[in-house]
Amino acid sequence: MIKSIVSEGPYLVVNGGYHNYPYLSSGAVKFKNANCAGHLRWNTNTNEMEVNDGVSWRVLSAKHTIVSLTTDAQKALTWVMTKMTEEHELNQRMERHPGLRDTYEKFRIMEALCREEDAASLNK
Repeated sequence: MIKSIVSEGPYLVVNGGYHNYPYLSSGAVKFKNANCAGHLRWNTNTNEMEVNDGVSWRVLSAKHTIVSLTTDAQKALTWVMTKMTEEHELNQRMERHPGLRDTYEKFRIMEALCREEDAASLNK
C-alpha cells in the first residue's frame, strides 16, 4: 500500500488515492469498532478493501493514485525529443555534405562572437 507520495518538483502531479491513511496489519477480518484508525478490513458484503480513518470505513478500491507529468513537462520532453531527432538528422546530413558542416561551424563561431559582444555591452 502506498502510504504517501510527495511531489518534490514543479513538474510532477499526484492526484487521487487515499495516500494519507496508515497501514496497520491486523489478523481480524471485520471490525465493529469505528475507532480503529488505520486498520484494514475486507468487507464481505461489498467485496471491497476498506481502511478506517478513525470515524468511518473508507473503500480503498474506489480511487487510484495517479502520478503523471504536468502538461508543461510533457511539452518540454516532447520538444527535447524533437530537437534530439533534428540534431541527429543534421549530423547525418553534415556527414554527407561537408559544405554544410563548414557553414554550420562558421555559424556557431559567429553566434558565439555575437553572444560575447552582447554580454560585453550589457556589462558596460
